Amino acid sequence: MILAMIPCRLGSKRLPNKPLLKINGLTILQHVISRVLLSKEIDGLVICAEDKKIFNLYQSKEYKSILTKKKFNNGTERIASVAKKFKKIQLIIDIQCDNIFLNPKHLDRLIKFHSTNKQFDVVVPHSITGKISDTSIVKLVVTGKKVIYMSRKDVPHGFRKKNNKLKKHLDFISFKPEALQSFQN
Repeated sequence: MILAMIPCRLGSKRLPNKPLLKINGLTILQHVISRVLLSKEIDGLVICAEDKKIFNLYQSKEYKSILTKKKFNNGTERIASVAKKFKKIQLIIDIQCDNIFLNPKHLDRLIKFHSTNKQFDVVVPHSITGKISDTSIVKLVVTGKKVIYMSRKDVPHGFRKKNNKLKKHLDFISFKPEALQSFQN
């Protein structure tokens, strides 16, 4: 089973109540849910909500909503706390709750890649970026096939080499279940 999980909380410092803000009449979270449900490879979807407002709004026959504790360092810890409740999971796809431009075909490509490249515990889709000091994106420094640095902050100068282009995290990640549990708080 391939399980998509969307961690969400209302207490974002950069944009409070972000999942419930509306664009064209739908909440940001509803836009993301709609995009995820278009994936042909995902078997199930779980909303990992830290607030009863989100939990109560997002109950559906098409997906589950689970209430989590409030205190986590990040969304990965939030989904790891919920993922251990599920059995027979092949991959868990962590999708950011504000990824409204998510392309379901990109999700499908990620899942097919990770399913056929089982030597990887975690797969982080990315693209090239020149926005070194942009704190709205997570920047990656990759050596070979390994992510060695990941941050919203400016990448330290030692990581910025002319032949080592900076990568931008695309706001969704594939985990093997046992690898995800290593992120548990």
